[in-house]
Amino acid sequence: MGDPVSFGRAGSLRRGVLGLGLALVVGCGGCAPTTVSLAGGARAYTPRDYQDVYERWTRSEDRFAWSQMKDLLHVTATFESWDFRWAYVTRYADDEDLGPERRDTILRASLIDARRYHRFFVTLSGESYRESDLTGKRSAWRVLLIDSTGSRTVPVRIERVEQQGALERTYFPSISPFRQAFRLAFPAVAADGRPTIAADSAYVVLRFTGPIGRVDLRWDLRRPAGQPLASAAATQPTLRAAAMTPPDEVDRGAPASAPSAGEPALTHAREAP
Repeated sequence: MGDPVSFGRAGSLRRGVLGLGLALVVGCGGCAPTTVSLAGGARAYTPRDYQDVYERWTRSEDRFAWSQMKDLLHVTATFESWDFRWAYVTRYADDEDLGPERRDTILRASLIDARRYHRFFVTLSGESYRESDLTGKRSAWRVLLIDSTGSRTVPVRIERVEQQGALERTYFPSISPFRQAFRLAFPAVAADGRPTIAADSAYVVLRFTGPIGRVDLRWDLRRPAGQPLASAAATQPTLRAAAMTPPDEVDRGAPASAPSAGEPALTHAREAP
């Protein structure tokens, strides 16, 4: 069987023209880019806040090669930051009708994981289905996490999301029948002990690069004076709704949803019945 192609040439051209038109219509959003913060600390989100938080932490790019009249890459990525995880768990716990105690346990485990890994939920499509598979040997794309200081980090894990159910489609609406979905994890701290996203970094970029092109998704960062990054060990996750176990106690007796060294937990893994 031949290599499946996500879109035909004619479809690529139509989407490229449509993408240009949309860029002209909504391109003013690029004039005042949304800035985000990696600072830790408590949030007061309600379930209704999730969509706004999702949009704040999600970036998209549609790259079309006009010279070759074909798609290069259509990609959307959500940075599962400390801030995003807080909104996600708040919405998820409400949807699943979880009690405060279970909600707090899930949130605590997710925030601990945020100190260890920078995670992204990615959906994408390209001219070739196989070459767009980030887990495949024939992938055309190498993925890097880059900050403004020049730090470059490769993912420690890329997982293809084979089954995209109601949970994924609801919380990550960039999922579609025409896109593949992946979960990427980068270490928050490099082997030499330095943060992979420096405390004074002005931005962070998720780069897709290879022989056919390069696509960057960028998050411009802000950090209020005196606020530590969420990956800093001193950051203490606290809830206004209920008291929580200190992180050092959680590390010694972590719940089932907490990360382990060999199998980092995913923030959007569904609760077991």
